Amino acid sequence: MQDDFDIETILSIINYYNITDDYNNIFDLYNFMFQKKLSMIEYFNLYESGKKHILSLYPELLNIFFDPYNIDKYVNKQKELFGKKITISTINTKSKSLKK
Repeated sequence: MQDDFDIETILSIINYYNITDDYNNIFDLYNFMFQKKLSMIEYFNLYESGKKHILSLYPELLNIFFDPYNIDKYVNKQKELFGKKITISTINTKSKSLKK
């Protein structure tokens, strides 16, 4: 399964810095990736796995410089490169590469 998510939500996860207007967007993305409503503890335990999954889909996100002092410029540059939304697929939870 796939769905589109705002670039700000994706960048918030990749950079460990809240860029999205609504933190619930991050929970929605994780619930979608893992195909279940995650508890807060599950969310924190699976945060890195979700980030690894996103980076496996878009490894070029590793090569972008995050400037926390110039958020608007940073986000606009990423929108130019990736668009306003990024397509994310669900996670195969049996994948060994996503286990800690």
